[in-house]
Amino acid sequence: MFELHITFDCMDFPYFSEITNALGVEGLFIENLTGTHRHQMLFSYQEKSLEKINNMIESARTISESAGVPILRNKVELPFNTSVQSEYHEFHVKLYAPRFRDEQILKFCDENLLACGWDFNRSNLQNRKWFITSRDYHEAINVEHVFTSMIKKIQREFGNLVTGSIIETCVFDDNPAIDEGWL
Repeated sequence: MFELHITFDCMDFPYFSEITNALGVEGLFIENLTGTHRHQMLFSYQEKSLEKINNMIESARTISESAGVPILRNKVELPFNTSVQSEYHEFHVKLYAPRFRDEQILKFCDENLLACGWDFNRSNLQNRKWFITSRDYHEAINVEHVFTSMIKKIQREFGNLVTGSIIETCVFDDNPAIDEGWL
């Protein structure tokens, strides 16, 4: 299963919602704690067919051009796979945590050299949907072991606040610089 992420250069959420509605996808508004592009409006689209992924890229390009909203990044991922040519591997751990845990999450990420951010769409005054991320750009032989160990460490630290985790392989990223200063 391929997963496509398209990130737009747009900070107007109602306008961005019109774009994602036209594409039939759910938009995400993510704030990273650091980096050049701290605020990112994107959508995620999953499909088994690479042809359908390419069709979605073209549809998004057409709609964004007509709306005057540039696309910052097209990124295609697969579940973790060392047998394909990759740009990098990454993991994400999702937490749904009460806001009083924010400082604990930030400290843990800082101490373990992990990037983190949250999804505004799925956060509220009491809770945040966090994502904790790390990448490997070096095709390390033991990347799966290292990532799995860190995921287990996060699970021990945050227990039932963990709502999911995934290790992925990025096979295409036309603008990895968007993550400068974050990852």
